Parts: sequence; C-alpha cells; structure tokens
Amino acid sequence: MSAVRDRIWITSKTRMISERRYLSYDLAAHIMINTVSVVLLLTSIYPDEIGAVVPGLSKINVASSLLLFAATLIIYGFKFGERAARHRECYLKLQRLIEDDMPASEMASKYSAALECYPNHADRDYFDLVFERHFKMRDAIKCPGSNDRITPGYWVILSYIMRRVSFFSLCYLIPFGVVAASLYALVV
Repeated sequence: MSAVRDRIWITSKTRMISERRYLSYDLAAHIMINTVSVVLLLTSIYPDEIGAVVPGLSKINVASSLLLFAATLIIYGFKFGERAARHRECYLKLQRLIEDDMPASEMASKYSAALECYPNHADRDYFDLVFERHFKMRDAIKCPGSNDRITPGYWVILSYIMRRVSFFSLCYLIPFGVVAASLYALVV
C-alpha cells in the first residue's frame, strides 16, 4: 500500500471513530433529557411522598424544568446526529477513493478535495484509533508508507481509559441513579 493510501485509510478509520463518538453523544443527550423528564414527572405525580424526603421540592422542580428547557436548546444546537452523518459520508467517500485504481498524485488530490468538504475529526479520535487497533484488535497501525508500527503512549492509554470511565459514569450511571433514588423516595 502506498503512503497516500495508508493516510486515506487512517483518516477513514478515524472518521469512523468520530461518527461513533457523536452517536454516543446523541444517545447520552437523549438519556439525560429523558432522565430529567422522568424525575420531573415522578415529582409532579407524587409531590407529597417525595417532598417528605426532599425539602424544597417545588423549587427544585422549577429549577429542573428551566434546566431541561435550556439543555434541550443547547443540545439541539450541537446537532450530534448531523455531525455523525457528515463523518459517515466522509469515511464512505474515502473508502471509495481507496478502492479506485489511480495514480498516487491523483489520489492525493482527490483526498485533499474530499477533506475540504467535511468537518475534521478531533485528535482524540485518532488516539482512540491507535489505542483500539493496538489493544483491542492486536493489529497496530503502520506509519504511512512504512512498516513501522504506531503504538500508543502512556498518556494515550490513560486518556482513553479516563474518558471512557467518565463518559459512562456521567451519561449512564448518574441518570439511572437519579431515577432509582426518586423511585426509592416513593417506596420509603
């Protein structure tokens, strides 16, 4: 494989990771909005029961309603689903480019033209690719145009693990914990 093909392949795989990241942001946003909605619904249906456990429940409900309103406006502005779709379009275009049989100079030109039409990926997406190929797939990425393998450094490894744990905790464990605590307040 030529250096240009290698670069296109790496960019394509990195854009796949970008798409996955934006789709996970989209899902997490839906879960968080729905969690707040469920809690507000429970506190509206059972204000006396939950209010006995949580002092100032009516003020918390008003603040949560405003927070929910603001969060939905902000999340809509991020357009996570649209960004994911743009990254998908890009990597599909890059994959078709790899499959075409053409001279390296023409391929490099089309590669540059394709990148100009789409949003860039974040550095962490590339680092995630390096980490996942090395540890999950046991197939390290090679430097474009050579057989030298790219291995993740300690900072990449630590960053990958910390981001995954933090994202999972903030976006999945905490919302479900809040709903469970609200339900527990009803039972007790």
